[in-house]
Amino acid sequence: MKFSWMILALVLVLGQAACNKPSIPIPDDKEDSGNKGPSIYVGTWEYTMIDMSNGTLSAQGQALGTFKGSGKDMIGTVVVTENPNRFVAELEYTAALTLSIFNQSLQQEVPVEKRIITGDWSEKNGEISLKADDGSDIEVISSTANKVVFKGEFTEKLAVGQQFNFDAVSDVQVTIEK
Repeated sequence: MKFSWMILALVLVLGQAACNKPSIPIPDDKEDSGNKGPSIYVGTWEYTMIDMSNGTLSAQGQALGTFKGSGKDMIGTVVVTENPNRFVAELEYTAALTLSIFNQSLQQEVPVEKRIITGDWSEKNGEISLKADDGSDIEVISSTANKVVFKGEFTEKLAVGQQFNFDAVSDVQVTIEK
């Protein structure tokens, strides 16, 4: 009987010693994020392409024609910062448009005044998401370490000749690169 108590006591002592092993360190999120370095999206980006498609021309709510076009003479940048995760997008350019009005094709260049959009960004699974301060989401088509393509809407008032003023609305695809 003494022998079984001694074995039981030995098992309890050894079991207690095994339970007191030092724990394996588990990195917390704060420590881990410091080791990753800055996001690949942080930095200054340049506009490299603006493509307008599915454009409609209207006056006083009446559809009058269509257009497509591209941006040229682009001036501006997108600056992405971390902690806090913010972006500032500034852009002015000339919209080079091909208009189709009354079965006639016209070329028109329209200066687009400087616009500034600010907002927050996040990164999930290597993809960037953008949310403007007005609450709208900016649809990102693709994103890599050196190129981001996103969608938006082009909305301008066009003066064609001296007699016609049109509301122009189209889909726009914008590319920025580092």
